[in-house]
Amino acid sequence: MWRYHFKDETLKRLIGVRKRFGKPMIINSGYRCPAHNAWLNATMTHITGQAVDVQVALGLAYRLIQIAQGKASLV
Repeated sequence: MWRYHFKDETLKRLIGVRKRFGKPMIINSGYRCPAHNAWLNATMTHITGQAVDVQVALGLAYRLIQIAQGKASLV
């Protein structure tokens, strides 16, 4: 049985960013178990359910970053 380990705040923020972005976002990575995270030599934010790696269409990453950081206008 699969268990979801995202923090509620992480999911709420991801949903809000997705709505503002208005384009498809592919989730490449979300929660990682400690063993997999150590194998990747990655930060702890994936283990704690506070990080999501996404993929967007070419040329849209900067816009997504602006939205996620709250720096983008609505136009």
